[in-house]
Amino acid sequence: ANGATLSVGFTFTAPPSGTVDANSTIGTTTSQGANTLPDTASATASISPLADVTTSVSVPPSATAGSTVSGTVTFSNAGPSTAAGTTYGVTLAPGLGTVDFPSLPPGVTASYDNTSGTVTLTGLPTSLPDGGTASIGFTYTAPASGSVQVASNVGTTTSEGANTLTDTASATTSISPLADVTTSVSLPPSA
Repeated sequence: ANGATLSVGFTFTAPPSGTVDANSTIGTTTSQGANTLPDTASATASISPLADVTTSVSVPPSATAGSTVSGTVTFSNAGPSTAAGTTYGVTLAPGLGTVDFPSLPPGVTASYDNTSGTVTLTGLPTSLPDGGTASIGFTYTAPASGSVQVASNVGTTTSEGANTLTDTASATTSISPLADVTTSVSLPPSA
């Protein structure tokens, strides 16, 4: 009918980034005469990348003084887009002496500063893909007593939207003191 309009609504799941083009075409068997109005239309939607990075710390809840304590810090991206400009941080309690890193991603190095407790990480990727993870395994010798806290953080320059997952984590191992007492008796062989 003259002046009639037909609207078609649609939805789609946005890709992780880029653009989405929508095109329409209309035709008729009726003569259009001069046909001054367009028979095609298009629109483009720009998709803003969205990532949700998170971190976790896994350590035993307790350990005995002098024992070897193992832990893992994990960084991950729940997507749906790649997390660009990703930054990573790990801190252990200061004064642990030697901290070893037996499990690192290929090309990654880690070093522990005994004074500050800061772990310097080099070689981690500056972007973390959707579903991507990076794990840092570490060991240290439990101190004489007290507790050892491990903390981690992760960030990205990509928008995190509602940021439903935490960007920081920490966990603590309580250290049980251990003592090895001994006694001896000394008597003269004869009296």
